[in-house]
Amino acid sequence: MEVIFNKIHDVVLETLEIQDNRPYILEVIGKWYYNFLISSQEKLTLYLPSYDEKLLNIIYDYVRLFSLTYRLLKKNPVSNLEGTCLLNIFDYNTKRNNFSSGKSTIDFVKKSGNFLIWSDNIIVGTNRFLPIFRKEQIENSHWRITNNTFKLFKNISNQRLINHPILIDFNFDLCLSIHTGEQIRHYEYILFNTLKYNSDMSLEEVIEYEDETCKQDIVNLITLKYPYHKNIHDYLSNIGKKKFDLNINSRFCYNNLQEHDIILLPEEIKPNNTNLPVLIPDFKIFETNHNLEIFEILSSFKVHWNEYEFNKFTNPFPKYWFLFINPSLPKEDWFEMFKIDYPIVAEKPIINEIKKIIYLLHELDWGKQLINDIKKPVLLLPDIKGTRKKKLEKSLNSFKHYLHDLNSRVLFIDKNEIDYYLNEKNILLLDAFNIINLVNILSKKSDFNVIIPDFIYFNYQPWIKYHILNYQYEPLLNSIREDIDSQFFNNKEKYQKSKLELIQNIKKDIINYRKKYKQENIEIEIENVNIEGEDIIFYNDEEIEFNNKVKKESDNKEYLIHTIQGIEYVEKGNTTILIRKNTLISSCISQLNIGDDFIVQREVSSAISRDKLVDKLSKVPDTVIEFQIQLSKYDKVYNTLEKLGLEYIHSKYFNQKYVINSNDFSLDKFILPKKKEHWKIICEFLGINSNDMFQAWVAHYGRKHLNEIKKIYKQIYDLCLQNNYLNEIENPDLISKASIYIENNISIFENDEEINTKEIAKSILSSMTNEINFQEVKEIKILN
Repeated sequence: MEVIFNKIHDVVLETLEIQDNRPYILEVIGKWYYNFLISSQEKLTLYLPSYDEKLLNIIYDYVRLFSLTYRLLKKNPVSNLEGTCLLNIFDYNTKRNNFSSGKSTIDFVKKSGNFLIWSDNIIVGTNRFLPIFRKEQIENSHWRITNNTFKLFKNISNQRLINHPILIDFNFDLCLSIHTGEQIRHYEYILFNTLKYNSDMSLEEVIEYEDETCKQDIVNLITLKYPYHKNIHDYLSNIGKKKFDLNINSRFCYNNLQEHDIILLPEEIKPNNTNLPVLIPDFKIFETNHNLEIFEILSSFKVHWNEYEFNKFTNPFPKYWFLFINPSLPKEDWFEMFKIDYPIVAEKPIINEIKKIIYLLHELDWGKQLINDIKKPVLLLPDIKGTRKKKLEKSLNSFKHYLHDLNSRVLFIDKNEIDYYLNEKNILLLDAFNIINLVNILSKKSDFNVIIPDFIYFNYQPWIKYHILNYQYEPLLNSIREDIDSQFFNNKEKYQKSKLELIQNIKKDIINYRKKYKQENIEIEIENVNIEGEDIIFYNDEEIEFNNKVKKESDNKEYLIHTIQGIEYVEKGNTTILIRKNTLISSCISQLNIGDDFIVQREVSSAISRDKLVDKLSKVPDTVIEFQIQLSKYDKVYNTLEKLGLEYIHSKYFNQKYVINSNDFSLDKFILPKKKEHWKIICEFLGINSNDMFQAWVAHYGRKHLNEIKKIYKQIYDLCLQNNYLNEIENPDLISKASIYIENNISIFENDEEINTKEIAKSILSSMTNEINFQEVKEIKILN
């Protein structure tokens, strides 16, 4: 079987003229597809954890040609040659789509021994590959697609993959390939129906296409999905005898595995990788030697927090927030900051417990202990996005600046900069609980050290390594792999061994930690340890869509929904809504749960007008108006900012313009630095979030053209609403289109510095979605 795969693979690569380049990802896809084709399985969804737009068309044509070659290989030698012919291919004019001689076919005459005799005295042996056609099918049609396929025919013959003539019947043994998006530029080949799916197709049109296609002899189905182009209707996924869905993601992630899913780990797509594809990070549990009071209050805090059943997306457990507490701000300021970041929590009795924790951690000052232990620290900070960003940005920036004050050699990097530091030996990752992110980072650099203080690790999730192990092994042990993965039983055996060893080590660590605080003889039950949903962080609507959500378009039941804001909704189950999780996702009413933040899709436009969001976004935010006063509260603030990268020729100029006490301040003195990098340093220092930072810059430097600023926001809102973009604000197509509106009005900004329009577009899109008011579900009832 390996020999046959290699021959098919080589034939396809030569046909695509990439035999010298040979992207390894094609071999990965080809082997899984081949194993599926020769198996008894009827459906395979293959998820790739890496996306390269440059390879997209090559991948699509590779899979289609692989399917065609395999189908040709399975054909028996032709037996009945009556009414057959060859295509007069060497006489075909591709530009005119005709034949120079006016003759399209070379007709069958007779068989003589081991030879086939054709018109024009053409003789071909029966021991070589030859594509033969029915004359009534090809005499006046199918010329162009057959000509496109002749390079494949030639390579099949040269590789001696098939050694006999075969009959190609355009009505049988067909493959349907489906894709969406403008990026795909595919060739047309014989025995293919190709559909460019349009999301505007109505349900009736989809059903009609499905019905018509099912009347044909569809043997194979191929669907291609890739980032921001995955909305092919489910009804089209069950056509054909062998259904192959190739789903390309930008990274490894999943939630609910289906029985036909094969989700490849990052290590599985690397060439010459013979190691087990599962990686477990090296956790450095930082011993803070905190006091007994911290142990006692934190050991019960998580239980108390969970009793409130806060929304895990809008009010996640404050593990990172606690992590960032430092003495650069008074403990009272930290407490006030928490109440601003967690307003709903601030209204509950648990806030008194949180206040004690903040004060204790402020006194502990674990960051100072950390920075003193490391000579040249390189810290990879938690990846905060979406709703988490608004809550954590100020505390994270405070932590960064505090560590920088203690050690000016400290280097902070984010996940987008990892590739530049792959040779760095001592990178410390401060994000210990983001399971998906950890697995993907490890695939780039397996010797990362995850550093986490003991008070967070043991009192929030000491079983995180166990969950990381399971998260990777679950797709390796999915049922379909038993049939088509030669490593299935080997992986299963290694999983059992690794799991037992890891459980013993984790239990040992927990026991040793508790012994320090005189807590002994406590039974530790692994069965009672569950993964936290908020530690499975999906980046966008699509990751949630294919992992976690089932659309029920036929759900016409009526749902009664009460919100904590006092609004009552009566809606059909299939009503389209937006739900706010880590990002906005598109869903329907029937998928709502208590605690979800949502808005009905049809109400978004009226909400934007009602709440005057365009006017609000066109102004300098309240968090920014008094930034000059805030700077005046710090002694020698210019010296501090200079250490962070601020550069002015004269500090006196900076202090006159940007450091103003409250008695001397007036709005006519309000001014922002022209250099966005300087403005960014000030915002991070003062804890102004990045959305407000950009909004202020746009509003201030476009203030003389307020109507044009409003027009930009209105155009971008309309773009999102008309194209259903609100649930995919990181879509590169959307960002490019939005940046064009800014580019067209670039002259309104009174600033000589070069403007990155895409950067501003990203910020505007983020601000827009953050400003939309959502309703929180209090109660759900089905009325009928």
